[in-house]
Parts: sequence; C-alpha cells; structure tokens
Amino acid sequence: MNISISTPVTLLAGPQIIGMFFNWGLQTVLSVQVYLYYLFFPQDSIALKILVYGTLCFEWVQTGLITADAFDIYVYGYGDITAMLSYHSTWFSVTIMSGFMAAVVQIFFAWRIYMIARSRIVVGVILFCAVGQFSVATVGGGLLFKSMAGSAGSKTHLTPIISASLATSAFVDVFIAIVMTRLLFKARTGIAHSDDVVNRLIQLVIETGTLTATVDIFYMVLIIATPLDTLLYQCPSFFLAKLYANTLLVNLNNRAFMRRGQTVIDSSAANGSGLGSRSYIGFQLDKNADRVREDVCTVHVDVLRESHPSDIALENPQKGTYGGLGTPSRSTDLEDRKADPAASV
Repeated sequence: MNISISTPVTLLAGPQIIGMFFNWGLQTVLSVQVYLYYLFFPQDSIALKILVYGTLCFEWVQTGLITADAFDIYVYGYGDITAMLSYHSTWFSVTIMSGFMAAVVQIFFAWRIYMIARSRIVVGVILFCAVGQFSVATVGGGLLFKSMAGSAGSKTHLTPIISASLATSAFVDVFIAIVMTRLLFKARTGIAHSDDVVNRLIQLVIETGTLTATVDIFYMVLIIATPLDTLLYQCPSFFLAKLYANTLLVNLNNRAFMRRGQTVIDSSAANGSGLGSRSYIGFQLDKNADRVREDVCTVHVDVLRESHPSDIALENPQKGTYGGLGTPSRSTDLEDRKADPAASV
C-alpha cells in the first residue's frame, strides 16, 4: 500500500466526498433536464426517447453504486482508512461507466454531424476514437477489478491506461466542437436574427465541448502529476459521466429555448447535400407588394433531424396559430383596420 499513515485525511476523504457531492448534484440536474425533455418533445423519435430515458436510468444506476460506496466508506467503515482506500465498485461505476457514457454522447454528436454534413471521414474519426477510448476504459476497469485487494493509492500500473482513455476522450470532445462550429458558421446567412441564433448555437457547442474536455484533461493531470499518497484524482472521476449526460440533454433541450428567436433553421433535409435546407418562418414575403412583413412569433430552431409540423407552426398564445398557417396574421389584421377605420372602433 503506497499511502502512509502520515497522509492527511483531507487529501483522502476530501476529494472523494466532494466528487460524490458533485455526482449527486448533477444527477438532480439531469433528472430536471429529462423532465423538461418529456414536456417539450413528446413527438421526438423513439430512438431519441430511448437514448434520453436510457441515459437517465444508466446514470441513476451509477449514482446508486457510488452512494453504496459512500455508505461502505463513511458509515459501515467509519474511521477505517482501509475502507477509504478500497476500490469498492469504482472499477465499474467510475472507470467503465464513465467511458461508456462519454462514448454514447460522442457517437450522438457523430450522428448529428453526419445528418448535417454527410461527412463519412469526420464521422469515422469520431466513431473510431469514441469506441477506442471506451475499450481502453474497459480494460482499465478490468485491471482494477483484478487488483481489488490493492489500494486506490496504488495507481502507477493503471496511470498509462486511464490517461490514454481520458486523452482520447478529450481529443474527441475538442474535435467535435471544432467541426460543429465550422458547420454552424457555414449556416450563417447575413440576416441578423438567423445569425444571432446560429451564434448562440455555436456558443453552446463550444461551452459544452470545452467543459467535458477540460474535466478530462484535469482528471488526467491529477492521475499523472499528483503524489501517490493522495486521492485527489478521484474527485473528477466521480462526476465525469454526469457531465457527459447533462451535455447530451442540454443540447437536446436547447431546441425549446431557441423558440424565443425569430428564425427557423432546419437542417433535416433529406437530400443529404451540404447543410440541408434553411427556412426563415419568422418573415413573410409579400410578392404583390414586393416587400417583407415581419411577424412576432414563436419558432423552432433545430439542428437535429427531429422537426415536426407542430414544432414549426407559428404560435401566438393569445390569437392562436397565425402567419399563414390557420387564422390571419397580426399584420393582416392591422392592414384590414387601416382599410376599414370603422372596424377598429
């Protein structure tokens, strides 16, 4: 056992308990995200629903395993340093499950990129690296299981394996962020409202990709650089999977919050060429008057292949559906009043 009696307890129990707190907190955030998804997107495909609800169940299982480990360490084994240093179920709940969740989210973004750009080379690189990092993480988890009699401080024989998995995962996250940013930049049209929506999508992609990559790198640095007589590296390991799961749900639920804009970007064209079709439903072209009328509306912004007629309909909470899809639009009402002053009295 590499950890000596002189090692401060704060460097052993501190990282563990902080990582567990983050795990529990992010699990709560994930549950709220899934509930929002349930409310906003009842018409999504069965495949996406299975992905979302399967992710929630998967993460609850991980949280249950980590909570059981917390009881073993701080309740049943209270005051026992050996219990604190044992691997418990972390060979599976942390190493393997985190690698699997990262691979699932990365494959999801690979599918997203394929639906937008149809680039097999880019998607192939992402798939290869995602599956590769999960395979390496599985090998690392298996080695941890075989060394259950060892100590969590004896990490030297696992450092290269876990570091390779984390480095590959960080590379994939950065690569996805770069590719998605480039594709979204191509979708800019010069129209102020549409460019504002695209800029917000770019910001979301960069922020989520940078966050997961940063935690991967931070985790890897702690494994490599910190002394062997500490458990500092365990802090990010406990909540890494939760970050990936929340990244998935944030990107899916972002479609609902983008409805506050005035532009629809629909990349779900079936022709498979370029970025697909773009429609700007916030504006109506009046061919007779040769001008553009702007309506105030709720719109659907989606860079996924999950667009439905009910999402694209222009809705007014007070007047119902308008803008050419049902009752007359607000601009039409105003023109009628101008034509007949008596009608407005």
